[in-house]
Amino acid sequence: MKDTHKQALMEYERADEQREPNGMDINKLLQLFLSRWYIFLFSLVIFVCGAKVYLRYATPKYKIMSKVLIKDDQKSGSDDDSQILQDIGLSSGSANVDNEVEILKTTTLMEEVARSMQLNVRYFLKAKFKPTELYKENQPFRMVFTKFNDDSIKGILKYEIAAKDNNTFTLNTGNRVWKGKWGESVTLPVGTAMMLRNFECPVKPNGNYLVQISDYNSVVEHYSFSFDAVVPSKQVTTVALSLKEEIPQKGIDILNRLMHIYIQDKIDDQNTIADSTIKFIKDRLLIIGDELKSKEGEIEVYKKANGLVDLETQGELLLNNNDQNEKSL
Repeated sequence: MKDTHKQALMEYERADEQREPNGMDINKLLQLFLSRWYIFLFSLVIFVCGAKVYLRYATPKYKIMSKVLIKDDQKSGSDDDSQILQDIGLSSGSANVDNEVEILKTTTLMEEVARSMQLNVRYFLKAKFKPTELYKENQPFRMVFTKFNDDSIKGILKYEIAAKDNNTFTLNTGNRVWKGKWGESVTLPVGTAMMLRNFECPVKPNGNYLVQISDYNSVVEHYSFSFDAVVPSKQVTTVALSLKEEIPQKGIDILNRLMHIYIQDKIDDQNTIADSTIKFIKDRLLIIGDELKSKEGEIEVYKKANGLVDLETQGELLLNNNDQNEKSL
């Protein structure tokens, strides 16, 4: 009897040791898992397959980063020059890093980038499951719009292009078909586009290409949301630029174009300030010259009215008289 009691007590202590502090019974949990093992295995297989499908067909986004150096007038010691320009009524064009960050983030700057690169036009190669976006060296043709009606676009317009050979193509919207030759213009509802062939990229034999055209407002909004400019540290005057883009080379080109336009705008602003300063100085010199001429005229009138002789002229007369007197002696 005593042995049975001891054995029961030992089993209870072992079961109590297997319990966690919160009272969970590990044995029960293990039994539950073993009794439903096929459900857990099926769920694991589903999750692994779903992850592989997602990684296979999801479009990854890359973060492209760059830096731009800002000349901060507050740190470069040019406050005296700025104050001089302000004193004569001209803007100094002074800048600090925080102001330049806000300029880089403006939608106006991004819109210039989008329009100069025609980012509202995207090219795809149609595939069985997901179309592949094409860019530059992988892009066999381009649609360069010479006239574009942005107001006529609502949503995204899609054009299917079939390149028959290196000379001809067909363009289909589902309701209408255009036929043309590479290098010629095509008049579309959204504008006139020049169809340019990239002969360095061969056309796939039976490949159907898709062109998506969006309005610039939505494109600018998209890239403004994907773009960021921050100051890494208050001790430096550099701005870190970043852009999320599906095609790395496209993101690099967008950042390069944005910095090019930003720098060109700064140069144009400085040239405008320099031209305004030169014009202001020339105008002031002309006014001062006219005032001096007026004063000289008033002095002449005053001399004649009061019988005054110019001291320089009087001195020359005295010298001439002295010379004549010496010769006479």
